[in-house]
Amino acid sequence: MSAQNLVRFPPDFVDRVLALPWGALPRRGAGGTGERAGRHGAGLEFEEHRAYRPGDDLARVDWQVFARTKKPFLKVQRIQEAQRELVLVDLSASMDFGAEPKVDRALRIAAALALALAARGASAEIIPLGAEEALGPVRLERLAGARELLATLERWRATADEDELHRARLRLLERRSLARAPRAWILSDLYALAGWAQFSEQLSARALHPRLLRILDPEERSPSLTEPVEWIDAETGERWIASDPEVALAGYAQRFAAHAERLRQLAERHRLPLRELSEPAQDLAELVRFERSRSAR
Repeated sequence: MSAQNLVRFPPDFVDRVLALPWGALPRRGAGGTGERAGRHGAGLEFEEHRAYRPGDDLARVDWQVFARTKKPFLKVQRIQEAQRELVLVDLSASMDFGAEPKVDRALRIAAALALALAARGASAEIIPLGAEEALGPVRLERLAGARELLATLERWRATADEDELHRARLRLLERRSLARAPRAWILSDLYALAGWAQFSEQLSARALHPRLLRILDPEERSPSLTEPVEWIDAETGERWIASDPEVALAGYAQRFAAHAERLRQLAERHRLPLRELSEPAQDLAELVRFERSRSAR
């Protein structure tokens, strides 16, 4: 897929992302021990000495230690791996709402995080939540893979129902590799909050330190109504009809505020960083401010 075929990502998207002040994002982190580093973003750092054993590579003998002690010791080095963060994207049907669909914005944010991390020697794994099983995660470890990443994300669609979303979250929690990621970003409108609350708690229990980015369309925050409407409460499934637009607006505002308060309490109770993004043009700038404010604490 060429740059001209990309709808979600403008031609200068990568350059714009890399020009943002991402100073607060992590650089590479330390992994396990080993003999050598075999991947991009990895290096070696000294861990300890151990006594020489027959058959060991003499090139690894620390001759300065030998000169002092007259005993051969080898340097044991630690593989320094690129820190990998998870970016979880909600692909349920509610994310398809908006003049600029929320899923498009979520995927731009996910790609921006991945690009910024790769530029700093770290890496990201973007995981679709609610997509068909054939649509798997996509990783970015090198900026050279940026175009392929964007082309892959271009094909993702938000079509899942709540059951599919629930199963996707369960599958993710079963992954053993979760233990190797220091934190997870959740990009969602965070409706049907009970499921997200349980999921966030389970991620926290695995020391993943989830960060919540709630993506809303401006119309969801301040709807304009000129005719009778029927609402379906995302939390309870309750349907209600208002023939008077003013009554409809008042009822919606009450329910919206109640949901926002429950979400705020959830984040506070579990110490989850939370930011609402409701102005599409400000998504990336707000994301950078959010990350910098969290790192300054």
